[in-house]
Amino acid sequence: MTGEEFKKTKLFKSDPKKTSKKIASILREYDVIVGIPYKLKKYTLGINYCKDHRKEDWDETKKIILEKFPEYEESINIHLENGKLFHIGNMMLCSKKLFDEYHTWIFSILFELEKRITIPTDQYQARVFGFISERLINMYIYHNKLKIKSVPIYKITDV
Repeated sequence: MTGEEFKKTKLFKSDPKKTSKKIASILREYDVIVGIPYKLKKYTLGINYCKDHRKEDWDETKKIILEKFPEYEESINIHLENGKLFHIGNMMLCSKKLFDEYHTWIFSILFELEKRITIPTDQYQARVFGFISERLINMYIYHNKLKIKSVPIYKITDV
């Protein structure tokens, strides 16, 4: 969708106060608001990562999770190694309490990973922590059995 096309939508013309009220209303019924998941057809979330990025970083991430959070072992299998639902974009609306809990969890993993890997020199691959966390948010949501409200995500290509 181009910027001009987006400007013609109801979303562009929406009142920020109404939007805030709508979000608050949804969060009274749901734990998180995330983008509608992309359903991977050919590969699992783990294989998807390894096809486009360094497998050794992915493997080290799983190792760290098992060291720090052994209760996630089954979820790694279900949601990363065999899962095909991908909430793309590292985006989640939730309560501050849940936000803080998630960020404590994710950054404990990412900071440890930073100590153990060499950040790629390639500018695209240097975004390793974003690519990994984009997949881990999925596992976190499903592992913790959060009640999910999925909404469309708009990609504006020409602003």
